[in-house]
Amino acid sequence: MMVTTLALLAAGPASACGGFACNQQIPVLQNAERVVFAVDPIHHHVEMHVQISYTGEAKDFAWIVPVPEVPDLFLTTGALFNQLAVATAPVFTTRTVDEGTCVDDRGLVPGGFYAEDAAFSATAVTTAGGTVSVVDQKQVGPYDTATLAASSTDALLGWLSDNGYALPAGSEDALAPYVSSGGYFVALKLEKDSDVGDLAPLALRYEGDAATIPVQLTSVSATPNMRLEAYVFATTRAVPESYLHVEINEAAINWGRFGQNYDHVITEAANEAGGHAFATDYYGPSSIVPPLFDPDRWDEDGLRGTIDPADWVYRLQGELPVAPPELFPLLEDHVAGLAPGQGASFWSCPQCYYSSPQWIDGVDAATDDLIERVIEPLEAAQHLLDQYPKLSRMTSSLDASEMTVDPVFVLNEDMNDARVSNKHVAKMVYECGNGRPRNAVARRFELADGRSIDLPSTDWIDRHHTTDFKYMQRHGLADQNAEVIEQTGPTGQPEILADFTSDLADLALAANRDLGYGCDSTSSAGGSAGLAGVLLALLGRRRRR
Repeated sequence: MMVTTLALLAAGPASACGGFACNQQIPVLQNAERVVFAVDPIHHHVEMHVQISYTGEAKDFAWIVPVPEVPDLFLTTGALFNQLAVATAPVFTTRTVDEGTCVDDRGLVPGGFYAEDAAFSATAVTTAGGTVSVVDQKQVGPYDTATLAASSTDALLGWLSDNGYALPAGSEDALAPYVSSGGYFVALKLEKDSDVGDLAPLALRYEGDAATIPVQLTSVSATPNMRLEAYVFATTRAVPESYLHVEINEAAINWGRFGQNYDHVITEAANEAGGHAFATDYYGPSSIVPPLFDPDRWDEDGLRGTIDPADWVYRLQGELPVAPPELFPLLEDHVAGLAPGQGASFWSCPQCYYSSPQWIDGVDAATDDLIERVIEPLEAAQHLLDQYPKLSRMTSSLDASEMTVDPVFVLNEDMNDARVSNKHVAKMVYECGNGRPRNAVARRFELADGRSIDLPSTDWIDRHHTTDFKYMQRHGLADQNAEVIEQTGPTGQPEILADFTSDLADLALAANRDLGYGCDSTSSAGGSAGLAGVLLALLGRRRRR
């Protein structure tokens, strides 16, 4: 039996957000987690949207996640995760500026870097270890679900084992904190007639005022430096409470490769803050996310009046702003002759498969299934965009040994005006003067925080077989990944625990003075070593959580 907990996007046989993934012998490793929340402080409820990825036999699939209160369960859509990830992804671009008149523009890539950079009733079940109450059981989409409460960890493990949920080694210790807190557990399997292609994202709505990711379960099968992304829809900004908050040192970003090392910088910044820290990738209007569903374009009657699957698809393409991934297995379930995995290509080009594709069970059956599996989840996801004006995206990275505290995100109205853009822009200035060749002149790399870093000419970079980023690394400018480490909470402004802004500015000045180009010193005296000393002092003072 394969068990996963709280889904996310991860490579491998199974993936889960805030839990463990395993088979009976060898844990299935996770390498990423992505969770979407909506927090409504007026009605005191939280929505948690999660994705489930799994490879294996349908009979072996199962899923478990702890929640603080009894939840309502409903299907959501992968389109929500896809659109959020694309719309709010950090983007690093460099604007090129010429001082004077430059000539001989060679060896550059866009961005100016040298080309090389490029309500319920419970049924109680008594086991040897205690009592498990089956609070709710129902079918949700392709899933048979059960919501459980347990008097002890042994009782919960006994119920799961008796009902065919095989758990990995270490599950007892991972489950214990959630059992002792008096929480609930949602367990689900695929219903008998469903296959793995029917897996769909699931949403849980429960009473609460804070968003929590239960990573202590994830520790059972997490990969090193597992990336964690939290999206919070709300009326104001969301910030970490149980974890620290960091602002990254933008000089540690490889701008020449458009920030491809961003994940690494986040990982190291979190490590510099003691392992428990998030950075904010984006905070601002939720309208940054394109629409997922438009009721004015949706025409159910027109869809039911189509003749064959090709006409049905062409009409539906005009009615949906996006093509959610749940749509493709639906086509495979209803269009005759479509093999598993062919739904996406049939959606793109229906006429490429058959001259006259036919329904297996008719247009009404396909449309009914479409409404349940695609349209209603899209409407629920669009509701988040319509109801909540603000969106926060926060990122971290955790090892299994660091998953000792669950990340908790709270709303902070006092930080509502502190918008955080996901668009990062730096400036590369070529000091050309009067008609000097661009490849032979000195340059200045100017960051948004005001730092100006002198760089040698692209000719010099070429002759020394290096890159602009490696040059900055050699001078210690990228050694420190967190520029600011702070504590955030539900009220007030952040409490600054460590601010390396002036130290990093001093490093830049020292590197500029060293612009003899040929100097091979790794950094100025007191640079990265001095920052490390300050950081150790910070971590020594940091209170335990």
